Amino acid sequence: MTVVRESASITDIELYPRGFIFSSANEVLPKIFGHFTRHTTPFGMFAHHASAEVAVRLTENYGFFLVGHVGYVPVDQKPIFDSQDILDRIIGSNEDLNDLHEVLYNLSGRYALIITSQASTRVYNDAHGMRTVYVDKKRGIVSSHLSMHTQLHRRSKSECLLGKLPLALAWDKTDVQDVEALIPNHYYDLESGKQVRFFLSEPNRYRSIPYEEKLRIFSSTWRSLIEGYANLHPLAMSLTGGLDSRVSYALAKSIRSELNTFTYTTSATAGTAWSKSLDKDRVIVEQILATFPSKHTILHKHDERAYAPVELSIMDLNSAGQHGRWILDLYMKEISPISRMHLRANLLETARNYYARHYNPSAPYDGLFTLITKSLTASRTQRVIAGELDRAIDETNAAVERLDYGRIHEDYSALDAYYWEIRMGRWVAEVFNETDVAFDTFIPFNVRSLIDIAISVSDEFKNSNRFFTDLINTTEPALNFYGVNDTSNLYEQSLRQPAVSVKEVKSAKFDHLDTYVSSNSNVVKYEQDKSELQVPIKYLLKDAKFIKRYAITGDTGLSLRLFNKYDNPRGRGYIRLNVNRNGKLLAHDDIANWSEPFVLNIPFLKEGDEIVIELEVLKNCASNSWATASRTEIQLDSWQARPGAKIRTDNPYLKIENSEE
Repeated sequence: MTVVRESASITDIELYPRGFIFSSANEVLPKIFGHFTRHTTPFGMFAHHASAEVAVRLTENYGFFLVGHVGYVPVDQKPIFDSQDILDRIIGSNEDLNDLHEVLYNLSGRYALIITSQASTRVYNDAHGMRTVYVDKKRGIVSSHLSMHTQLHRRSKSECLLGKLPLALAWDKTDVQDVEALIPNHYYDLESGKQVRFFLSEPNRYRSIPYEEKLRIFSSTWRSLIEGYANLHPLAMSLTGGLDSRVSYALAKSIRSELNTFTYTTSATAGTAWSKSLDKDRVIVEQILATFPSKHTILHKHDERAYAPVELSIMDLNSAGQHGRWILDLYMKEISPISRMHLRANLLETARNYYARHYNPSAPYDGLFTLITKSLTASRTQRVIAGELDRAIDETNAAVERLDYGRIHEDYSALDAYYWEIRMGRWVAEVFNETDVAFDTFIPFNVRSLIDIAISVSDEFKNSNRFFTDLINTTEPALNFYGVNDTSNLYEQSLRQPAVSVKEVKSAKFDHLDTYVSSNSNVVKYEQDKSELQVPIKYLLKDAKFIKRYAITGDTGLSLRLFNKYDNPRGRGYIRLNVNRNGKLLAHDDIANWSEPFVLNIPFLKEGDEIVIELEVLKNCASNSWATASRTEIQLDSWQARPGAKIRTDNPYLKIENSEE
């Protein structure tokens, strides 16, 4: 239940903390920005919130404005954490863009950099764009928060369809006319109104470095960062049961005695999968802290309070989206008094091959467009685009071209770049705008040198998280003993029953006479590779079903991967793919609808259950081409479903008959 209690004051929720505005003109700020410090310079107006870390330098020809916290960490050299000293390096390299971009390659933090003269203005942000930057390309105004532009000038809604979509699909567009988001690895050229890619177009310099050396450089650079920041700020770190915070906790070994940690949780009896997951975090963290203690705080959801309408209005302005408002007051009450800098590790997802299942090495960009098409055809997105799928795809293609995805070097996957620059740079970045009312955010991984190292390891190591568990092993090996999102440690896991297997029933049956003779009594056994289904020509008869049955030999969730390459919209209505559990239809789709691999996750199967995968012939179509078209690859893997999990798929056409099964 939400507890309503009095706040210290309405101003507990500040407007635009750590925010800034730059205008090449002498912009007049409305009263809503009365708490900002304003500077008028020969190069334009610059204003910022008192909590923003700012370094400004004006030379005869240039103005340099560095906003946010920074750390300069060149490999195996002395790091620099003073923003004025770092600005000196930036100024010294400004005459050659290659030199400047090399400085930015080794620059960590959450920052925006504006370099302006009478002739031009360039705007940069940090490696993942954690310091959001929004640009009004018509008026030459740069800001930290999207809503600032609607406060500065009366605005109409953008006519761009992408700007109406969820942030992870919006690319550089917003719902405000003429205002665009700066995308990581680009700088914004204010005069041309264009974003220019300056990173990912060259080879990854760590691709050929030996693996052990990658581990050494990564852990050494990370330690330099956290030790430098710990000297400047009391750090607070969120601990969960997941791998990201485990890596961060291991690499914080040298400062752990000074580190404040916290875990937010709720009661598992709340009944939702989310509440059970948070309670699991608490259990795992308590196991870890029993051996590796720190000054720890538990933030419990039952201590949340309701916010006043004016506070909710401020939150709406602070962040382009809602993420976890319930916890903001707990952050301010429990964490802000002991630390104003939050140490996080969630950007490690960038190096996880998150979209690997879509990757096609022979056509690298096909996977990106497959992913985008799937996302645009999802039901939630369809409600926004209201049948304008072709327009959304056209605008997406234009964004891919506009942001120079065609220039990305083969050492980097376009899918990884999309996850890094768009999903993280647009959606995750707004999380930090929301939490700025309580503390700033510091993510050691947010430096291009470390991202390059993590991306350069093999796909096998990315998919298995081997690189990150090796980092733990080289620093604090015992932390690998505790379960990752599992309350059982490795020893306890070893005592469990052997891994649940899914095995094929020996006789795959074929009801080829269902309609031909109007009889269900004829069953023909057919030998075929257990990893595929393909209907032979002579059985391509209406109502025939070609079937594979699988027995479940233990309690498990099943991750079923299916792949049929047939792709012809005119071929609909001939063959349908069905998945059944214990004789009950779970999901089905016409094979002509989707020609990409997809996954169907079926949770909570019991020993003795039977899964049946079948190709059902809807029309007579006996031909070699239809026999080839029917070929469907099958892969079955055990899957540990979270509490409350439902049947889910990433195939937008697959119809799930009962997600509660």
